[in-house]
This record gives sequence, C-alpha cells and structure tokens, in this order.
Amino acid sequence: MTGTETLFGDRSEFVAAVQKADSLSEIDALIQALQQRLGYAFYTLYAQQSEATMSLRKALVIYSCPEAFIDGFDRLGIHPQQAALSRASPTLVPLQWTHAIFGLEIEPGDRATLLGHLAEHGIYGGFFFPSKAVDGVGRILSFCGDRPALSPEEMEELSYRAIQLIDRVRVLETRQTWSEGGLSSLEMQCLSLACEGWQSGQIGDSLALSARTVMYLVASLCRKMEAESLEHAAAMAMRRGDID
Repeated sequence: MTGTETLFGDRSEFVAAVQKADSLSEIDALIQALQQRLGYAFYTLYAQQSEATMSLRKALVIYSCPEAFIDGFDRLGIHPQQAALSRASPTLVPLQWTHAIFGLEIEPGDRATLLGHLAEHGIYGGFFFPSKAVDGVGRILSFCGDRPALSPEEMEELSYRAIQLIDRVRVLETRQTWSEGGLSSLEMQCLSLACEGWQSGQIGDSLALSARTVMYLVASLCRKMEAESLEHAAAMAMRRGDID
C-alpha cells in the first residue's frame, strides 16, 4: 500500500459510499471524514459566482467552518474564489494556497485584514478545487487549515475524490429541484432514465412498471414540465444543466 493509499483509504470504497449517499448531510459526513484524515481544520463547498454577486454565505451548499468565518468574509466583501484567482491566471484550476499567494489581487489594506481573519481561525493554507457545470454555475470544494502541502500524488487523489463528491452533490441538488417542481420520485426516475436515452419500454422494464403506468407517469411529468414529449422533457432537463 502506498503512502497516498494509507492517507486517503481505499478509493473504491470511497466512491461506493459517495454514490450511495442520498442526502447532502451524508455527503457532508463523507467530506468531514476526508477533512479529518487529511488534517484540515474545515471545508466549504459553494457555488461559483460572478464578481458582481459574490457572497460566501449565499453561495454555500454545505460546510463545516464556523459561522464567524463565513461572516468575516462577507463583512470584508471578499469571496474565497476571488482571493484565489489572479489577473495573470484567471482560470479556475485545482490549486494549493498559502498566505504568501492568497489574495494578491486585493488591495493591500484589505488583504492584510483578510489574512488576519484567516490567522484568527488558524488558517494558513488550503486546497481549492473548482468544477464546471453544464449550466455554467460550477461548484468549488475548498479545504482550509494549517498542514504541510500535499504532494503531487496526494493532490491528484484529492482532486479525484472532489470530482466524485461534487458530481454527487449535483445529482442530489437536481433531485431537490425536480421535487420542488412537483415531480414524484417515480417521475424523477423516469426522467433520469430518459436523459440517459432510454425509451418508455426500457424504463418500464427497468422499474418493473406496466406500459400503462409508464404512459401515465410520462404524461404527468410532461404536463408539470410543460414539455411536449418525454424526449422534450429530457432535453429540457439536460439543457438547463439538471443532468450532467
């Protein structure tokens, strides 16, 4: 077993646990376990924002950091995403940061206040992983603390696990969106399978439903989504980014 495997644990078991997670609270538990294994103080998972609308609290999906940490960023009017970028390298890419490179594009006085805020919470570095989405609203998973820098192999492994976590969060958020739109769980399953290219007959076989029941479910979800057909509903869901 390599040092990376010892630090992170079995990859296949982790992926299976992520795919089994059926709520954001279960994802939160998995991320916190990863956070503890790696020796970080806490994590945040938030939506990528434009500079005009940056607010850490409004962007947060799940997190383990203190409320005061969040409030401090918003009080300063600074977002972690904003502080991690630079004019020289504006692309969102996985990176490690320390106080030496964090917030270099921020005004010196504000940057000093920001670094003081981080130090107050024992934060001197971290890992920043962005992931793009079909709808353009990416998710960013960030770990913060005071631990030695990750090796290239460890950074690669953490990036892999971050992808699995963020993708599962998107699935769960999509289910919530559909549920709020009035779709039943069976209708959501039909729509999800349709997005994978399945036809009504295949959906019925997979879910052990009669052709008549599938027809009823399809008619119901199309009515709720104002779609002309199951294919149209699937295309709408994929175009909106509800399906990766």
